[in-house]
Amino acid sequence: MPDPTVQALAHIADRMLRDMGDHSIAQRMQGEVSRLRDSAATLDDLRKTRSPYDTPSAHVMKIGKASKKFDSEITAMIQRATDLYRAGTRDIEARIAAKVNLKQNEYAQEVRARFFGMDGKARAAFIKDMVDNNDGPLLAAIVEASPTLSGITAEQSAAYKKMILSRHAGAEIDEQARLDEVLDAVSTASRSAGNFAKGLTDPRQLARIEREAAEADAANEAFNQAMQSESGI
Repeated sequence: MPDPTVQALAHIADRMLRDMGDHSIAQRMQGEVSRLRDSAATLDDLRKTRSPYDTPSAHVMKIGKASKKFDSEITAMIQRATDLYRAGTRDIEARIAAKVNLKQNEYAQEVRARFFGMDGKARAAFIKDMVDNNDGPLLAAIVEASPTLSGITAEQSAAYKKMILSRHAGAEIDEQARLDEVLDAVSTASRSAGNFAKGLTDPRQLARIEREAAEADAANEAFNQAMQSESGI
């Protein structure tokens, strides 16, 4: 029976494979988790299966060395997955910027002055018009300014920005959300793997493994002696 952590890593990798679709960056991030799962399974097999040529102490030393190597693999995996995530995010942001230009232009101050003097109904109509027409620069004059200049709260600015992005770059927004979920899965996998490695380098855990190996040796020796006695050897 695999260790619960190995089972958890397999579950995470399989779930990522189902959820990520054909996104190339997500697939590569899933590949990192799959490799981590395979390494954890190999380490778990080493823990449970001692070579007949190894003493209990040698077996424990081998596990400790392999656990430290596995811990280094976790660190490297996190870095590779994070680099992939950042590259994917940069690509998404570039495509969003190409669709929605949320940068203020030379009319920003004039737009804010006009907006500041509107009542609530007129402001709502003004925002709707900018969103409908994908007028990013005019909307940026409002949402990219401080609340003092725009006359609206930071929460309202975020909501208006979300409106225009969802309307005109919805596919990219959804793609970023999926990529965020993949990164969360990578983080969960790395924490689980880290706890597994930490447990196998815990002196108490290593002592338990050594004790169980010694007990297995003793039981095997007792069995051999009993068989020899019965056979009259």
